[in-house]
Amino acid sequence: MKKWVQGLIAVFVLLTGSAVRTAAQETDVEKADVPRIRISLGANFLYTWWRPAWESTRVDKLLVLGNINPQINPTVIFGLTGTVQFNDSWGLSLVFTYGEFGLTVQEYFPIAVPIKPKFETKAQLFDVDVRAWYTLHPYVRFFAGARYRGQLAWFRYLERYTFRPHHGGLQAGFSCTLPIASTFYFEPEITGVIMGGREKDRPNAMAGCVASGSFVYRVPSSGLAVAVGGRYQYLAYISQSDPYQNNNDDRLYGITLSLLFGF
Repeated sequence: MKKWVQGLIAVFVLLTGSAVRTAAQETDVEKADVPRIRISLGANFLYTWWRPAWESTRVDKLLVLGNINPQINPTVIFGLTGTVQFNDSWGLSLVFTYGEFGLTVQEYFPIAVPIKPKFETKAQLFDVDVRAWYTLHPYVRFFAGARYRGQLAWFRYLERYTFRPHHGGLQAGFSCTLPIASTFYFEPEITGVIMGGREKDRPNAMAGCVASGSFVYRVPSSGLAVAVGGRYQYLAYISQSDPYQNNNDDRLYGITLSLLFGF
């Protein structure tokens, strides 16, 4: 009798242990099948030189009375970054950038005077970048998305001149990851952009490209990544621009510093 009871107990223990191991294995498989979502937040800093289309402005849009060339001081543009990576292939990112540039205009009046007063004001630049990316290769990534860009600038010469161009559109490009060491790599990126918008209540459009490159260092045993590099942006009008502007393109370039923390 005792042997029979002991046999039942032994069979029960074996079956229970097997069931527990099977359940644990199934749980591990389920965990492995569920993609791990990774979120990153960061800040961007760009010491920037800006050459907008209104860098050279006509005194009058019809009469030849000369040009106004406001001095645009370089400044630090600040940005916030948020990314969501769903798996090893797909992800989304959002970047908001804002900057203020000091402007100085040397006022020359029609009649020569010994004192030429200066007028100081500022220009504002807004940029929103939304993109989705797909990893084509461990070292190559394709992305596409939308972009919005707005400006607000005004200064005085013989009258007040105001520029409020706003453009939005599509973008697409490629980025690469070129390993240098286990936690250190170089990341170049090229983006094509086309946008439509309005200036002085008239529609227009711009197209161009953005090229950038950064050396990235991932701090071991932490989610922090530090990137230092450069960025160049060129946008040209592909339709009529503001009648006061002499230039038909917009250029922005500078040195970048980015801090990104993932968790």
